[in-house]
Amino acid sequence: MYKAIIFDLDNTLINRQQAAYYCYKDIVLKYIPHIKEDQAEVENAVQYALNCDEFGHISKAIPIHKLASKYEINEHVENEMLAHWYTHFASYTLPFEGSKEVVLKLKEKYKLGILTNGTVEVQGGKLKKLGYADLFDAIVISGEDNIHKPELQPYEKCCKLLGVKREECIFVGDTFHTDIIGAIRANMFPVWLNYDRSRPSTYPIIRIYNILELLEVIEGL
Repeated sequence: MYKAIIFDLDNTLINRQQAAYYCYKDIVLKYIPHIKEDQAEVENAVQYALNCDEFGHISKAIPIHKLASKYEINEHVENEMLAHWYTHFASYTLPFEGSKEVVLKLKEKYKLGILTNGTVEVQGGKLKKLGYADLFDAIVISGEDNIHKPELQPYEKCCKLLGVKREECIFVGDTFHTDIIGAIRANMFPVWLNYDRSRPSTYPIIRIYNILELLEVIEGL
């Protein structure tokens, strides 16, 4: 019997890609001013940055450096661009529609946790902005110990904080090579969430395409 549900954060409970879009757009407008009057070129720069960003799974220094290089921005300004990201990104955070309602409903029966990769400053800032921190019984941010999903230790840490065994947990996340494979290796029950339906797979796993679908899945287990 499952006693706890653990969630990834970015692109699971919150719309990380939308936040990234607006953050990169503000960076482009502020630090690459010679293109700001050309809407098409601004959009081109933003989409280029998003492509380099790889859904947030790499250091932000990489897409920022590529963006700066593309538009011949000097190192000093590049550093300011990167600082803007780390200082302000959390403020762009928006939840997926229905995510808070789903969490509140599940909280009636289950212990709830968040297990997210990233820095304490950025991920903690997102949770604070949305007021989500108080909704969860355990929050593990990998940057605190510098050990990241899919390594086993963060999953074990979250279970320990929740007071449950790994096999008593359902894990919900959007990225197979971090969230899902880590949950499988930890002997948790995985639910793969893919909002944009862009990831083909033949692996036998429960997949959902909206956080609201999770309630029906949980009821059927």
